[in-house]
Formats: sequence, C-alpha cells, structure tokens
Amino acid sequence: MMADSLYGSISSRSSAGKFGRVSVMNAAISMKNLLLFLFIGVLLPHLSVGQDGDSEISRSCYDSLGRAQRCMPDFINAAFGDVQIEATNTCGVTQVTEYCLQTGVTGARKSCHYCDANTPGLNHPAEFLTDFNKNQNLTWWQSETMLEGIQYPVGVNITLNMKKAFDVTYVRLRFYSPKPESFAIYKKTSDDSPWVPYQFYSASCTSTYGLPFRAIITPENEATAICTDEYSDISPLTGGNIPFSTLDGRPSSHEFENSPVLQEWVTATQIKIVLTRMNTFGDEVFGDPQVLKSYFYAISDLAVGARCKCNGHAKDCVLHEADGDRRLICDCKHNTMGDNCEQCLPFFNDKPWARATEREAHECQACDCNGLADGCYFDRDLYERTGRGGHCIDCRDNTDGAYCERCKDYHYRRAQDNYCTQCSEDLQCDDMVNVDVNLEPCGCVEAGSVGNNAWCNPVDGKCDCKENVEGRNCDRCKPGYFGLDARNPYGCVSCFCYGQSSDCASATGYYATSITTDFSTGPQRWKAADRAGTNIETQYNGILGNLGVSSLSQEPVYFLAPARYLGDQRFSYNRFLTFDLRIGEDDSRASVLDIVIEGEGQRISSAIFTQGVGFIDNIQLETARIGSTGSDQATWIEQCTCPDGYVGQFCESCAAGYKRDPPFGGPFSKCVPCECHGHSENCEPRSGRCICQHNTEGDFCERCISGYYGNARNGSANDCQPCPCPNGGPCVQLNNGDVVCTECPEGSGGNTCDFCIDGYYGNPAADSPVPCQRCSCNENVDPNAVGNCDRITGECLKCIYNTAGFYCEKCLPSYYGDALAVPKGDCQACNCYPPGTLSAGVLTCDPVTGQCPCLTHVEGRQCDRCRTGYWNLDSGTGCEDCLCNSMGSLNRTCDVIYGQCQCKPGVTGRSCDKCMLYHYGFSNTGCDACNCDPLGSLNLQCDNNGHCPCHNSAEGRRCDRCVENKYNLTAGCVDCPPCYSLVQQRVNVHRGKLRDLKNLIINIGNNPAAFNDTDFKEHMNKVNDSVMMLLDEARGAISDNGTLTKQLADMKKTIQDVMIKTGTITRNIKSADEASKASMSDIEKAHEAIDRAERALQSAETYIDTEGRAALQRAQEALKKFGQQSKQMTEIATRAKQEADRQMEQAKRIEMLANNALNTYSDASRLYNQTKLLAADARKRAVDAYQESLKLYTEVTSLPLPSLDVPILLQNSREIKLEASQIKDEADRIMKENADLLNDVTNQKINAEDLLADGVRQQQRVDELLAEVDVARSMARDAVEKAEKTLLEANQTLQTLLDFDKQVQQSKDKADEALRKIPEIEGQIEDAEKKTGEAQASLSGAESDADMALKLAQQAQSTAQNASNEASRIRQDAEKNKQRATSLKDEADVLASDLADSENKITNLTNQAMKDEELTEEALQKANGAKITAQDISDKVKMALETVENMARVLGQLPSVDMARLDQLERDLNTTEEQLQNADLDRQYRDLERADDDIVQLVSDYEYQYNQLKEDVDNIRQIKDSLPDGCFKNIEIESAPGQ
Repeated sequence: MMADSLYGSISSRSSAGKFGRVSVMNAAISMKNLLLFLFIGVLLPHLSVGQDGDSEISRSCYDSLGRAQRCMPDFINAAFGDVQIEATNTCGVTQVTEYCLQTGVTGARKSCHYCDANTPGLNHPAEFLTDFNKNQNLTWWQSETMLEGIQYPVGVNITLNMKKAFDVTYVRLRFYSPKPESFAIYKKTSDDSPWVPYQFYSASCTSTYGLPFRAIITPENEATAICTDEYSDISPLTGGNIPFSTLDGRPSSHEFENSPVLQEWVTATQIKIVLTRMNTFGDEVFGDPQVLKSYFYAISDLAVGARCKCNGHAKDCVLHEADGDRRLICDCKHNTMGDNCEQCLPFFNDKPWARATEREAHECQACDCNGLADGCYFDRDLYERTGRGGHCIDCRDNTDGAYCERCKDYHYRRAQDNYCTQCSEDLQCDDMVNVDVNLEPCGCVEAGSVGNNAWCNPVDGKCDCKENVEGRNCDRCKPGYFGLDARNPYGCVSCFCYGQSSDCASATGYYATSITTDFSTGPQRWKAADRAGTNIETQYNGILGNLGVSSLSQEPVYFLAPARYLGDQRFSYNRFLTFDLRIGEDDSRASVLDIVIEGEGQRISSAIFTQGVGFIDNIQLETARIGSTGSDQATWIEQCTCPDGYVGQFCESCAAGYKRDPPFGGPFSKCVPCECHGHSENCEPRSGRCICQHNTEGDFCERCISGYYGNARNGSANDCQPCPCPNGGPCVQLNNGDVVCTECPEGSGGNTCDFCIDGYYGNPAADSPVPCQRCSCNENVDPNAVGNCDRITGECLKCIYNTAGFYCEKCLPSYYGDALAVPKGDCQACNCYPPGTLSAGVLTCDPVTGQCPCLTHVEGRQCDRCRTGYWNLDSGTGCEDCLCNSMGSLNRTCDVIYGQCQCKPGVTGRSCDKCMLYHYGFSNTGCDACNCDPLGSLNLQCDNNGHCPCHNSAEGRRCDRCVENKYNLTAGCVDCPPCYSLVQQRVNVHRGKLRDLKNLIINIGNNPAAFNDTDFKEHMNKVNDSVMMLLDEARGAISDNGTLTKQLADMKKTIQDVMIKTGTITRNIKSADEASKASMSDIEKAHEAIDRAERALQSAETYIDTEGRAALQRAQEALKKFGQQSKQMTEIATRAKQEADRQMEQAKRIEMLANNALNTYSDASRLYNQTKLLAADARKRAVDAYQESLKLYTEVTSLPLPSLDVPILLQNSREIKLEASQIKDEADRIMKENADLLNDVTNQKINAEDLLADGVRQQQRVDELLAEVDVARSMARDAVEKAEKTLLEANQTLQTLLDFDKQVQQSKDKADEALRKIPEIEGQIEDAEKKTGEAQASLSGAESDADMALKLAQQAQSTAQNASNEASRIRQDAEKNKQRATSLKDEADVLASDLADSENKITNLTNQAMKDEELTEEALQKANGAKITAQDISDKVKMALETVENMARVLGQLPSVDMARLDQLERDLNTTEEQLQNADLDRQYRDLERADDDIVQLVSDYEYQYNQLKEDVDNIRQIKDSLPDGCFKNIEIESAPGQ
C-alpha cells in the first residue's frame, strides 16, 4: 500500500457529544462493535454474456465457423462519385479567356481556342477532373493562362474532399497541358487536421521547396514527403501521367499491419494538388501575348486508388444522409461502431479496440457483468492487472464492483438465495447459527470459519468456511490467498504480488509493530487543512493529550498525517488504522470523503461521523518490520513465488533479460523478455531499452549506429557493416541492397559520395581525392538549370546573360560590357552595322565600350551612320563626301542615302551648284526667281543678271512694261497718240544734251585746263537756268495739283525710312555680332575648363588606380596585422567622414561651376537665336524696301514726264537703286556671316554638353578614389601615432623598472623588515618580470609597427615620385594643349576676314593656354612638395625606429630582469638582514601597487577599446551582410533536367 496522503475530515459546530474509536484496514472501518470490511477487486466466478444485436454471419467478416476475421471494402477510385472538388482558379469564370495549344497536342485543329465558363463545350470546370472520361469525348479542367498572371509565385490549388477517411494506395494525375515544373500533393488525415505534404515534384527542389533532391527515406522518417524531379520535364506536351504511390520506397511497407506510422500515413479524407510552377520553353521572358496564352495548367483526370477506411472491421461502405449531406460510412462488424469502425459498441469494452490484422481480427468482446449490468467502459488499469478491461457501470440487485461481483457497502449476501440484502438497523450483517452442544465438536478453525464461529453442519460435520478459506476444518487458505486471520471476514487475503503471481505464503522473519501518535508531546507534525489545501490552525490540548480542529463553515476540514504514515506502506497491507475521534454534535452523519488515502494517482475513502469540533487521539497504524521486536510474528507479509521474468519478495521487479510492458508501466505491468534482436542479453528493466552491442543502437537494437549499415533485426553479430562513406559518415541500405550515404560532404553525391552533384566540381573518388567545391560562374548561370559546370574541372558550361569564359567572366564574341556587373545582363550585342563596319569575316567590337571598327568617314558605336558631310553608307567601302557647294547649300550635310545636299532657295542639283529653272543670280543667298512677265517675255528664263528676253515693244527686267510711247502690255503694247511723239522727241533731245553734259564733265575731269572758267561758269549758269526751266515746266506739266511732286516727296520719305531701318538693322547686327563674340569667348572658356578638368580627372584616376589602390590594400593588411586595438579607430572614422564630406562639397562646387558655364553657354545660345531672328527680320525688311524702291522707281520712270526733268529724276532713281542694292548686299553678307556663327555655336554646344557630362562623371570617380587615398593616408598616420604611443608606454615601463632597481639598491640596510616580506617581494619581482615581458612584447609590436610605418613611408615616397612623373606628363599634355590652341588661332585667323574681332579671341585662347601652363607648373611644384613631405615622414619613421631599437638594447641590458642577479639579490638580502631594518619598503610596495593598478587599468582600457572596435566591426559586417548580393527576380531561362 502506497500512501501519498492520509487525512480525515471534521466539519460544522462543536459541542460535547459522542466518543468513538475508528479502525481502518485498507478500506475497512471499525467503530465500537461494528465491523464493516470493504474489499475491492474480489473476483466472482466469470459469467459469459452473449452478444446482442445482429447475428448475421458475413462471408467476409466471419469465416465458415462464425469466427471473426479481417474484412475490407473493395478497392475503388475514391475521386469518382459523391465527392467535392474545387479549384482556386478556372479559366473563363471572370471573363472569356483565349488560350493557345502547344505544338503536338493531339486532335488540335486550330492553334487557339476560347474558354467560357457560361458556354457548354467551352467551359472547363473543376468537376471535369472527376467525371467519367472517354477518349472520344475528352474533358478537362483548365486554369487561366500566363497572360492573366498565372505564373510563379502565383499558383493554383485543387482540393478533393472525399467526405470519408480512405486508405490511399496511389494518386494519379493525367495532364492535358504539359506537366508542371513544380507541384505538390497534400492530404488531410481528418477534416479538422492540418494539411500534411505527401509528395513534391520539382526540377528545382532546393530553390522552390527548400528540399534536397530525392532524399533517402529511412525508418525514422517514413512519414516524410520527399522531392523528386522524376516527372518535371516538359514532354509530352499532352497526356502526361504522374502516379504517386503512398507506400513505394517506405522501409516498413512490408510490415504495414505492424506500423501505426504508415497506417496514419495512408489515411486521408482530403487531397490537395498545389500547382506551383509551369514548364516552359523559356520564350515567356519576351512577354509576347501569343506565347503567354500557350502556358496554362490543364488536367483531364484525377484518380485516387483507395479503400474505404474501416480498420478491417467492415466489408462495405454505405451512403448515409444526415442534415442533407450524403457521405459514406462503414457498415461495421466485429461489435464495432463509428464512421471508420474506430471504436467498440457500448457493452463490448472487455478488451481494447484494435485494428484487425491478417492473424487477429481483434473483435470487441462483451463485458462480464454477471448479468447484473447493461453498460461498461474500458478500464486500462483493470486490463493491465487482470487481462480484462470491461468495467461495469450501474450494477443491479445491490451489487457493486468492476464485474458486479460483490454486494454494495452495508449489504450482505443471503445464503439461501445468494441475494444482496441490506444489513439490519444495528449494522449486524452476519447470520448466526445455533449449535447443539451435545454434539461432537466440529474441529473448525475459528479464524477460517464464517463469523469466527467454529460450527459445522450437524449432519456431515462440514465447517462453514470463510470465502477465501478451504479445507474440512477451514484451516487453510485457498490457492491465491494467504495469511489466515480471524479478524479478516474473508479469512485470507488475496496474494498481492503486484498481480504477477497467485502463489504466495506468509513471509518469515517479520514481526508486528505499529506507528503511533498519542499527542503526549504536542501535535507531532499533524496538521489540518480544508479541501482546497489551505492550512487550518489546530488546537493542541496538552492536558487531555489530543489535537482538535474546528470548521467555521459547512466546508470539511481534514487532519493531515505526517510523513511517517506516508510512503511505502506495503507492510500495512490488510492491517488496521485506528484512532480515537470525539465530536461535539448529536446529529452526526456520515460523509464518504471523511477518511482519504491517496497514492500512485489513486484515492480510496471511507465515511465516519462528521459535524462538530473534532478531537483526534491515539492514532495507530499496524505494520511490521524485519527482526523480532518481542511481538507476534506478522503473518500478513507475503512471500510471492514469482513466475519466469519476475524477481523480488513481491514480484515487484523484472528479472535480468526482461523488461516492463508497457515501458515504465510500474510494478503492476508485465515483464516480457528483452527484445534486442540478438545484440544484447540485457536491457533496462523499466524502459526496456537494450544495452546494444555489435554496432547497433535504438531501444531494441533495431538499427545500426551512425556510420554502419545493414538490417540489425536479423539477429547476428555481423548485421551492421561499416559505411563506405567519407569520414565514416552515416548510410542506409535500400531494399535492392544498394548502400547510400545520407550525409555526404557539401557538394558531393552518389550512393557513396563518389562524385560531385550538380553545381559543384571536384573528384572525391580519385586516388588523391579532390573535395567538391561550388562552381564559380559569377552568377551568370541559371540557378535552376542542370549541368551549369563541368563536375571535374569546374568549367562553366551554360553561361547566360551573353557571357562566356571558363568562369563566365567575359562577354561572348560580338558582345560587349561587364560580365561581372550587378545586376546581371550587362553584356549587350555589338550589333555592328555590316556595310559600315571594317570586318574580317566576323563582326566584332571593343569588349568594353562596344565600339565597332568603322570604315572611313563612318561613325557611331555601331558604325551605322556617316560623318557630317558624308553619305552612301551602304556602299560597303565607307561614306562618300557630300561635296555640297558652299555657296548654294545651306550646310555641308546631305541626304545619307541619296547624297542630296540641302539647297538654298532657288538652287538645285545634287551638290546645290546651279540655279533652278526660271531662276538667276547664283550667290550666297541662293537664286532669285526670274518672275518674267509672260506677256512681255519671249520665254520665262532670264539671263544671269535677271533680265528676261523681252518682245520688241516691251522692256524692263521682267519685260513687264511697254517701251516709251507704247501702252497696254496685255494688248501687245500699242502706240500712244501722236501727241506723245512730240514729247518723245523733246525727251530724246534732252537726253542727248544730258549725254553731252556728261561727256563734258568727264572731259573736264580728265583735262581741267581745257576749259575757261569764265566760259564754264557761264555755260553752267545757262545750264542751271535750263534746268530750272525744265523744273518749272515739269512742275507745270504734271497736273494742276502737283501730283508728281508729291510722289517724289513720298518716294524720298520712303527712302529715308528705308535708310533708318537699314541703320537699325546695322546696329542690331553689330550688337548680335558682339554678343556672339562674347558667347564664343564664354564657350571657349568652358571648353578650356572642361579640358583642364578632364586632364586632371584622368591624371587623378590613373594615379589612384595604380598607387592609391595599392596603398589602400597595404593599409588594410597593416590594419589586420596590427589588430583592432587602437583607440583612435573611431577618430579615424570620424576624420574620414569629414574628409569625405569636404570632398563632396568640392565636388558640388565643381558641379556648380560647370552649371554656371552651361548657363553662360545657354545665355549665349539664346542671344544668338535672338540675333538670328533680328537679322532675318532686317533682311526681310531690306528686301521689302528694295522691292518697294524698285517698284517706285519703275512707276516714276514709266510716267509720261516732261523732257526737262527726266534726266534728274533718272539720276536720282539710279542712286536710290544703287543704295538699296548696297543695303541688300550688306544684309546678305551679315546673314551669311551669322549662319556660319550659328553652325559653329551649335557644334560647340553639343561638344560642351558632352564634355560637361564626362567631366561630372570623372569628378565623381576622382572623389571616390581620393576618399580611399585619404583613408589609406589616415591609416598610415595612425600606424605612426600608434608606434609613438607604444614607445612612450615602453619608456614609462622602463622608468618604472629603473626606479624599482634604484629602490632595491637603497633598501639593503633594512634587511630585518624585508625578511618578513620576502614572499611579498618575490611576488612583486615575479610581477615585475611579467610586466617586463609584456613591455618587451609591446615593444616588439611597436617595432613591427614602426617597420610597417617605414614601409608605408617608402611607398608614399614612391607614390610621390610617380606623382612627379605624372606631373611631367601633365606638362607634356599642356604643351599639346598649347599646340592645339595655336591651331585654333590659325583657324581663327582664317575667320578674321569675316569677323574683325577674331584676333581678340585667339589672343584670349593663347593667354588661357599660358595660364594652363602656369597651372601645370603649380601642379608640378605641389607634386615636388608631396615628395618632400613623404621624405620627411620617412625620416621621422626612421628616427622612431632607431629610438625603439635603442630602447630594446637598453632593456636587454637591464640587470633587474636577469634571473641570476635576482638569485644573488635574494642571497644578499639574507646576509644583510640588519641593513634592511630601516628600509621604507612599505612606500615602495605602495608605489608598486599603484604601478600595478595603472597597468591593470591600462589593460582594462585596451580591452574596453578592443571590445568597442569589435562591436563596430561586427556592426559593419552585419551591414555588409544585409546588402543584397544578387538579383531577386530570377527568370527561368532553361528547362529542368531531362527536358
């Protein structure tokens, strides 16, 4: 008997009342003279109960003799019938979808079709997956196409709900479309269970599902889904079948009936198909809608081969309808019930439910309730103790017990009818029989007789034995019982023996004793508590010697027993627990939970009278002990005779070679032989775990240890053999006998890890194994492709992104770019234009810039256009010169195909070298239209002067007026009236006189002396008079109102206006010319600034690429070597950031200057455009004025004037005409000059923009490289500072040691006091030695730092020398720039004839070139200064190194660190004890302690700085690791393996 707790309850009020004595024996109570024994588990004779219900004999679930056997429903397609199937995506649901079939689809009559969910014949719902398929009328489910977005990672789920659990054997899919590249199968074991993966299919298992390819299935992972690429190729394009077998490759499949794991694995109520990624030909990357329409999912059939799951207890599954839902349930037999026959019928629980097997049907057995109950439940504990688990409930006829085998409490069984009857009112429950005293004594043993009365049958003398007693005289216990005792109403106690044996007897050597409590010395650890476990205060009465407790409410209060009453109390088995209890109420009543014993998770209880204040006393628990105590022998202690497999007095333990079943089942569980498969003779009894040998492991030695393979269950010592795997790795043996290593090193594969898997290279199987390494293809391969590299050499075989090379490190021929650039895809096709490219059979280009080799006069990266002024690119020999006439063409460009130049108005010809038909005057402005009047001209073509060929009666340049004395040009110029002949005659006379006058003037001019001045004056006066007369006549001859005069005045005014406008135009042209000159000057300055920036950028880039990077690398290496303990690292980072900010500000200033130059150029361009517009407007106005003047002149000359005034008018008209012509010519010249200026400014604008962009890019590059150089320079400076600091610390340490030596020398006269501190002195000397060693180590590090600083300084000197060389090269470039400036000056001189101020521009260019030369000289001086600075740094480092070496020599000569001298010092101290009496060693000791504290603090500071720097480095590393190192949008380029 095991008791965890023992307690009794008291409740209600207190008062003086009854007194009683209670005795508890197990579950028995003794009060006053009443004895009531409660025995639990007494077995009555077994009564079999027939099976109720259907007695039909099934041919399959019962054999011919009516015995139960396993039965199973038919094997069916569980996906066909009354099931539910759904798809998350179906074509034609939201809109009509067009799809196209891949080539090769059977029966396809056209390439594209439509899917419409609302149109029969065009719909493809999910229900078509499970309908009845016919080849003649094929149906299928189909998803939307890739054009609608069905593309990885967007997938489609298909869910099949079978509405019932099935044992699934296989799942088969037949695809109408190409098979997917990746998809998965999931299942649900029950409707409320999670989805469990069944199988994964993918050519990219790792990247898509995170699983390895074709993992090995072992007994430990049988219920694990694997990933395979077996069905992931794209062929066939239709009709591809994919079968999945649930048990294929599962090691325990041949022991399916004994494998609960696999039984659970095949159970499914729902199946889900997850379509993850389509198989494609790679053409979807181009985004062609027609291509995207051809990719979709389509499945024509889904089949699930399975049996209705009935656990072997039903032959058929029948349709059952409930709440409108039709579903299958099992027609259960074997006394089972449930949808899957998963439980026993209510009255058939005598054995645990189990799945039927081939050997055992596991039919549910009826409970044995002796016909006294109709219900029961399965009691696991009862089953393990008795082999029968049916626990009856609701027993009839006043019976109780697990089998209704005994009477209820306070009832007894009547002898005459064996009926349980309630005891009498005085609780006397034994029938007494009177005995005739005159008869012969019966000889009955009282202890074995009923009621302890030795009476017998008066007829035959047979004694009436107690229930568990036998024999004529009731003198012995029945088999299975022991300990005959008069106090036991049953006579004997059943053998306990933990239920393992029924053969027992009383053990010898045990004697009675008891555990008592009399409260004579106090509560003796008894306590009180309520049901909730809350402690209640007790009242100890020292006078009466009892313990009391009261309850203030109706809730009971319990006395709690101390520890000596608890624990292992097997020696109290069937003994009494007695105590005195006094309560204070008359209306006391019983409670079933008054006395409670708890243990091993169980509880027994009994009732006593409660209510009132309770006082407990005289507590006694009968027990026994080994050895005599002067008391009676304890006969109630049993000695069991154990069966095989059990040992111990009570059969409480398993014998050697046996174990508990079930494991950890406790002493009541069975002991069965150890199951170690012949690899051990012993096992751990409680758990059953074997102590394995022969390289086996597991609870039952059922498997080989890691590194060995074989079938450990065969039972021989050679079952497990060593694995043929690298490094003794683990392996498994497949069903076909092959051995497969399961933990190959990274990159290796094969059954024995003897080759490299895809994506790795090496030769692990060679005589000198080469481990597998990951292929290095610079991320220029498709990660989902197979065979990207050679598995032996590592050569990349499937470069993508137009790359090539052993490591895909360069672009393909005829491609250019950076194959290593990120993101990938920088290699672009050269696409050289063949007619313009110079090729030798292959069109190639520069691998970096992509520039194709062009033919003569061809330009462009692809050689796809002619240079300006050239044409005929397709000739294949280069471009031809346009040869445009400079006078007749607008510019020197022409049509690149036909060569036609751009002609000025009125000019024609391919080269613009002649006037068009009916045009004349080939000049810089083009050709003018003849505009010949068709009425007066012989034809419309004029001569080179613009004069048209006139009829005899017409005149004028255009033949647009009649000759004198003729009119009406339309009528052919008819003669004027005869009166005009007279006027004509007079005009002719005057004309003759004018000619004579002109000749006279000419003669006078040629020979002034030939005339007399007086005569000439007279003659001139006469002429003047004649002119005045002519003037008067002319004024009078016009009309009465003076119309002619008015016309002449108007014409004069008009001419004046023309002159004013011409002046304005001239001033505007001059302003425009000045603005153009200023613009050209600004542009030239911008060019020069950009050239200087470009040269400086190139120089800086070259310098940094060569020396800066090397210096940075050396500085980084030095940093790694020196460690990261410098406390100045943070300051360095700060200075580096400040320097970077300064460089960024300088870059911004340079960018601002460039923007200002660009703005200046923009202003100049805008001003030039305004000038151009003004000049065009001036030209237009000049032409209009000329035409108006010519028109006025024509009108005037055509008027019928008097002959007297005509010569003057003609002369005036000619002057006006001449002046207007001059104005026109000047305007044309200005326009021509401005046109050249426009072309120059346009070209220079383009060049300036290109140069500015290059300058910005180069400046950015320089800023980055200069920042790196500054960092390297800072690191070098830090190294020098670190060396100086270490030197300073070494000097301080040296001074400390010298002081110590001095103090020791001064302390020799105080030896007595030192003797007491010799151990302390020795410790300080050892610390000094340690500190000296640390100082030497520090100095050694400082020396190394100094050496490195010297090297860095020498490298800086070399760098300065290179900078000097670079400055020389810059000077040479400046000379070249100067020559270029001279060439520009020559070109400017050529333009001097057109622009008078070109000389100033050339002068400015020359001055700027001289400034550039001065800047170059300044750069050279700075470089020399850098060289001198580097030399100074080198000298300082050398001096520091020399100082460190001197210190090392001094330290090497110190006598204080010589061990021999220290020994001599110790001897001197021993001999000079008296001299050290007065030595102030305490002060020296304190000094040393302070020095030691300083050193400790210094070390702590260094550790703190080291930790800080380490955290900074870790932080930087985390930032680096967080940066993306690849493209996150992978495009599947290639097909999966086998495609």
